[in-house]
Amino acid sequence: MAVGLFADGTYGEGWNGVPGKVTGLFYGDGGQIVAQAFEVVAGLAWAVAITFAIFTVAKRFMAIRVAPEVEVAGLDLAEFGSVCYPDYVLATHSTGHAPLPGSPDRHADEGGTRPTTGSRA
Repeated sequence: MAVGLFADGTYGEGWNGVPGKVTGLFYGDGGQIVAQAFEVVAGLAWAVAITFAIFTVAKRFMAIRVAPEVEVAGLDLAEFGSVCYPDYVLATHSTGHAPLPGSPDRHADEGGTRPTTGSRA
């Protein structure tokens, strides 16, 4: 897209069958930026369509996502068989929000304690 803005006519004469020099929007010709914007839209449409087709076919033969429990716990152990960053632990307790003051603990009926994930190291 920068060529469509900043091309000063130094290059491009006769390239790809284009008569005359290529100049950008800042040098008086908006045609190059329009052509490049069209290419961006066409490229994006192509990429989305092909990706959709690939994933539609792939979903018929294999699972695309892991189980929700594995996704929440982290993919390191389930996918790779080891902890990938053992020294980097974000939290040693369950994630989510804490109960509001005065509200009943949502885990009180399950033994009264919150589940903890502990360190993965």
